[in-house]
Amino acid sequence: MYLTTHGTNAQDCQVSFADQQGHIAGSEPSSLTTGDLDSDGDPDILVINAGSDDISVLLNNGDGTFAPEQRYTTAFIPGILTLGDLDADGDLDLVISNLTQNEISVHLNNGNAIFTFQQSYAVGAGSPSITLGDLNGDSVLDIAVGNSLSDNISVLLNIGSGSFQNQVVYPAGDSPRDISLGDLDNDGDQDIAVANDRDDDISVLLNNGDGTFATQQRHAAGEGPWSISIDDLDRDGDQDIAVTNVWSSNISVFLNNGDASFPQSMSFATDNFPVSLNIGDLDNDGNLDMLTANVDGFSIGYLLNNGDGTFEREQHFCAGTTEPRSVALSDLDNDGDLDVATTRRDGNDIRTLFNQCIQPSCLADMNHDGELNYYDVSLFIIAYLEEQYIADFSRDCRLTTSDAIEFLSAFNKGCP
Repeated sequence: MYLTTHGTNAQDCQVSFADQQGHIAGSEPSSLTTGDLDSDGDPDILVINAGSDDISVLLNNGDGTFAPEQRYTTAFIPGILTLGDLDADGDLDLVISNLTQNEISVHLNNGNAIFTFQQSYAVGAGSPSITLGDLNGDSVLDIAVGNSLSDNISVLLNIGSGSFQNQVVYPAGDSPRDISLGDLDNDGDQDIAVANDRDDDISVLLNNGDGTFATQQRHAAGEGPWSISIDDLDRDGDQDIAVTNVWSSNISVFLNNGDASFPQSMSFATDNFPVSLNIGDLDNDGNLDMLTANVDGFSIGYLLNNGDGTFEREQHFCAGTTEPRSVALSDLDNDGDLDVATTRRDGNDIRTLFNQCIQPSCLADMNHDGELNYYDVSLFIIAYLEEQYIADFSRDCRLTTSDAIEFLSAFNKGCP
């Protein structure tokens, strides 16, 4: 089914997702990421299964279809995962958090998506969030971990070949849920931003240039900051911060003055309980948009960037009766636009949604042939009667007469 938005700003294309059948994973899939695991040039999917305590690898056939999952058991309860080239051999390696033993484990990729356990490292307590970046300027990836129960950050510097020094610990706020890296003060090194769930704020720790960090700076966010990302949201050349707030169901955006100082944050509403945030250019207009997984709303939402770091009202599409726990953005079908992969914890599967990027003046073109005719009307009527969300033109996850009215309005506008 095709799910389209109805934005008002001029864009190079109109965001439109084709919903594909889910891909089988393990029990209760939670944390998900994408990357080229087998070095064939296209992004694959890697997901942690919280219920079966294992990992699923789905290799991309090159066109957005995937081979059946490969399952890997772990010797512990996996929590969060991330990918990066830890041993500088050109392929993506794996770091996983251990929920029960206050540690992370490093698994090196042999180049074809087969991972070999390297070593485990002690970190703080809780459900650690993980991010990778070159923190000390030696051109290899280091590890930063947010520890939700010990209220601190662990930094582990890479000593080469995917081995790491013991952690150095820095204080954060109460219950840091997520961690992100970016050059916030424009001095050429990677700084840290952390979402502090119970303090309703974020912590910023500036890098001294050698992988050690200054005392945290705190900035107020919404209620329950949860998932955090750093990127240039207003296209002014410096790195900004966005964080989802699960209890106030919104996103706080902190626009950077260029020196890691931030004016009062702006707030943008989301559907209920946004637990996962991704940033990317969904409509190919050169601006970075935001994508969320909204657990209590059973939806995936996205907010299109106006070009200045402000965002349009969230558009969302239904994730069915299951809870989306994690989302990732990547060009899964190699057609030049960003697609979506999401976990459905209660559905025990992974769902891929392909961005069609259609022209905004032709929203009623149901079969995407560039023309409006009776075929499109027939397709809309069939979709409406069969309760397919292709017919949900009002974007409210219900099919009513307002959808028919909006379809007819788009039909009457015609195509270029």
